[in-house]
Amino acid sequence: MDKLTAVRYAGALMDIALESGRMAETLDGASEFIRAIDGSEELSSMLVSADAGAEDKIAALEKIFGGRVCEDEFALNSEFALNPANSDPANSDPANSYIIGLAAVMIRKGRAGGITDALRTFVDMAEERLGRTRARVVSAVPLSEESAAGILRSLQAKLGKEVSLSREVDPSLIGGFRVEAGGRVFDATIKRELDDMRKHLQSMPITGEAERSETVV
Repeated sequence: MDKLTAVRYAGALMDIALESGRMAETLDGASEFIRAIDGSEELSSMLVSADAGAEDKIAALEKIFGGRVCEDEFALNSEFALNPANSDPANSDPANSYIIGLAAVMIRKGRAGGITDALRTFVDMAEERLGRTRARVVSAVPLSEESAAGILRSLQAKLGKEVSLSREVDPSLIGGFRVEAGGRVFDATIKRELDDMRKHLQSMPITGEAERSETVV
């Protein structure tokens, strides 16, 4: 999906989240939705399959994510403007209903393949509005809870924002860890140190070879 279209759909969801006062809940639900789609080839394939009908796809999302969307709950004012109408107070998770409502509109318009693009754009917009940011720490071995908490505290103090920290393990780093946050990278890995050392050695002149060449001449 092109960026402009993703921004328009994300903006529609942003309007609903703001009007309902459920920005944080909608942000969390959108992040969960993205993880679920990215982590399930079966689910992502079903959404774009020509063999599954639009209503079957929507029903599957309602079942998986526990929300509910009906024609009387979401009124489509224009191609990109969604407004919640007659919301059901008995609905246990309205934020998920907003997300499924957006997904339903996109599915019915043949844009199911762009749902995660729109939601990722919404997540970026919502995090910016809430003063949050995401960070990823990659370490050679699994971090202890204490170490992860220490990194999180340091990041929040440095960035001045609430940080959502994800953790990954990459044995090729040999030791230490690398943190990616706010468009910046903080690299404290042994692999980085070895790479820097190798580059330094490669840039050094080989004086012994030069001296032997002068002697031969």
